[in-house]
Amino acid sequence: MAGTTTTATLPSGSASTGKRSQRNVKTLPLIAPSVIVLFLWMIVPLAMTLWFSFQYYNLLDPSVGGFAGFENYTFLLTDPSLWTAMANTLYLVFWVLVAIIALHVAAILWYRIVRRDDLVTPMITGRGVPVEGEGPMVPAPLWRLLFSVVLAAGLTFVLARFL
Repeated sequence: MAGTTTTATLPSGSASTGKRSQRNVKTLPLIAPSVIVLFLWMIVPLAMTLWFSFQYYNLLDPSVGGFAGFENYTFLLTDPSLWTAMANTLYLVFWVLVAIIALHVAAILWYRIVRRDDLVTPMITGRGVPVEGEGPMVPAPLWRLLFSVVLAAGLTFVLARFL
């Protein structure tokens, strides 16, 4: 990646000689800060999780602590409730996937039979068939997504708290 170079061609009117010129741009210094931040964003929580998994920790008495070694893992793997929890999780994930697939198939069939329209192509490409007189499709700004997530979280909190 150290030799990553992008060649940018400038338009003919921008060069003083009237010829098309090229300039080489080294892209590694431009992308390195974001790659380093994303790498740390991923590695630091992973390292902390591994470190804490080898420690004693008691929520009822936080003063008790120390290095536990592999005792936490042996306790986890020999605990019968782990396998019950794993089975429940797999059961739930399986039926949620079945429900999502069934809903997608139902939506495709409804569009095909009732609306006499194609839904598969827009689902795959993300683009619908343009309607005459309508402008090009513009993605919603990010702030709308963030606002809807915050609104949904707040509504969920209020409903869980007061109902």
